[in-house]
Amino acid sequence: MHHGFRRLGDCGLQTNRLPGNRSDRRGNSHGILHVPILPSPFYEKWAASRHGLAMQPLHPGLTGSALRPQEAVIAIGGSAYRFVPDATAAFVEESGPKGIRRLPIQYAIGGKNTYYFLTPMERGRLQVLPIGYDIRKKSWYDVAASGVRMHVEVPAERPVAWTDPNFTFNTSCYGCHVSQFRTNYDLESDTYSSSWREAGINCETCHGGGAMHVELYRKAPGRKGQDMRIIRATQLTVQQRNEMCAPCHAKMSPISSGYQAAQRFFDHYDLVTLEDADYYPDGRDLGENYTYTSWLMSPCVRGGNLDCMHCHTSSGRYRFGAENPTAPVYLVMRTEWRTWRGIPGTRLTPRGATASTVICPRRASPIWTAATIPCCRQRRPPH
Repeated sequence: MHHGFRRLGDCGLQTNRLPGNRSDRRGNSHGILHVPILPSPFYEKWAASRHGLAMQPLHPGLTGSALRPQEAVIAIGGSAYRFVPDATAAFVEESGPKGIRRLPIQYAIGGKNTYYFLTPMERGRLQVLPIGYDIRKKSWYDVAASGVRMHVEVPAERPVAWTDPNFTFNTSCYGCHVSQFRTNYDLESDTYSSSWREAGINCETCHGGGAMHVELYRKAPGRKGQDMRIIRATQLTVQQRNEMCAPCHAKMSPISSGYQAAQRFFDHYDLVTLEDADYYPDGRDLGENYTYTSWLMSPCVRGGNLDCMHCHTSSGRYRFGAENPTAPVYLVMRTEWRTWRGIPGTRLTPRGATASTVICPRRASPIWTAATIPCCRQRRPPH
């Protein structure tokens, strides 16, 4: 059944099949995602990364091991919902006044703190299903209720219906979960024929168009040198590297379309700040991976030498230590002035420190202490 979604890989372009959980990785017209061209170690690291898996088709590996069975139905708005897996697919079953219907799960998005699930709806819409999965708690929950801002004084918020346009993927959450997306909305028929080149955040999202890069390495596969015909993070300034990550890691309002790496973030986006309901009174965000406002407030960032890629790879992994989504990372104040990854006055993992400890270049003082200065990651609320 056609639901209005069309991927460019479905038009006869090369299909890449990866082992395990990526069974329908698609190539694109530029060719940068074709496995024989892109060096395989880089591709394999990306394909299994947070960026590569920002959206993925539902597959048996996910439903069979990552998601625990739902112990009890979740009541939402007069209906009850539960997750129902079977051998070849998975559904969210809705039981209500009109009877029982099964809503097929087509995609999973997220994967770090939570999974949201998408189902195809009428007129080409992909809709976020009413229940999600909390990865840390290993439990199912009401998606809309989790978004209610409890700290807002008046008026009290109420959960919106899961069929509300705020939960329509085509217009709300696509930007950070698929690459080179086209809404293709028809106003007259109120219909979407949306398409994208790649599920997940692909190479071209950060490195720009890859046609010239692919052509260069087709002619000289073993070529080495600085001119790779793509945008490289090492050629960007500290500010440009931070702004490259910001579109997906900022609570913002777009004021234009077509942002590309190396362009000015504030030419394309208006940043949401602490007075917004998406922040707690103490300045923490609600845990939705929107860290850019807090990041810009960091004294180390304002010093001009610290960027996101000091602690993260371009695929979103941590550069040091085992990944632990529940542990905060702290900037620890020391008086030693050494060097860590090019930042004067810093070093990594001193004696007695854990792998998640980074030394801040600012000297210890009565105000700035190890106990009070969180880095870009803070302990998160449940959702």
